[in-house]
Amino acid sequence: MKKIFLVFFTCLIQSTFSFAQTNDNGSVSLLVGPAFPLGKFASKNASDKLAGFAKTGQAFSLSYTKLISKRSGIVVDIHGQRNSIDTKAFESSLAKIFAQYPNWKVSKESWLHGALLLGGIGQFPLGVSNKVSLITKTMIGVMYSKSPGLKGSSVDGTAFAAIEQTKKLAIGFTYSLGGGINCDITERLFFTSLVSYNGTNKMTYKNVRTTTFTSQGTPGSPDHAVQQSISTMNGNQVITSINLQAGLGIGL
Repeated sequence: MKKIFLVFFTCLIQSTFSFAQTNDNGSVSLLVGPAFPLGKFASKNASDKLAGFAKTGQAFSLSYTKLISKRSGIVVDIHGQRNSIDTKAFESSLAKIFAQYPNWKVSKESWLHGALLLGGIGQFPLGVSNKVSLITKTMIGVMYSKSPGLKGSSVDGTAFAAIEQTKKLAIGFTYSLGGGINCDITERLFFTSLVSYNGTNKMTYKNVRTTTFTSQGTPGSPDHAVQQSISTMNGNQVITSINLQAGLGIGL
């Protein structure tokens, strides 16, 4: 997969430079805003292996745009996103799975993503002043994702349970489809906004290790029981979100 991405980006970058020989030096923009998880990524169903338990998070995009014509151009985007885990929902799920251990407390952890995307942009002026433009963006690229680690415990009298899961990195394919508005503030400075749908393929986090420990009864007593299990397996996640972002751009 890495070789395919490398070939793709090499070809796309070469084509970008061959077609982007215009007098326009391009622009750079920075956008920030909320990222709303969708589908399996937002699911709180513990029986679903693809449930991400993701909450609304934060996203940023640093973009370079170069127009090839008056209404179209190319865009290079560095994207970052953070979605924390819904700990309350996760604690409730653990209480259902481990019925004898109802009082779970889970540490706060987050999904972290970083991506490099390349694609095309359309720009369509609104009105005669050309100060406000409708924009569309279509991009594809590579994403690095870090899964959240997991640390939780339950204490209820003489009953104790703990669970721990390791963090892992994954690489995959990502895409983004969006539209928004650019509004000129000065000759070079402009306000920009974007609503985008973002998705990935099924990301694979290799060799995720999960350790579970349970204890019942008073230590040293005949009824004291201790059990520990360790498992290592690959985890999977499809990451989808709708991002609402706004920020400023400057012409170069």
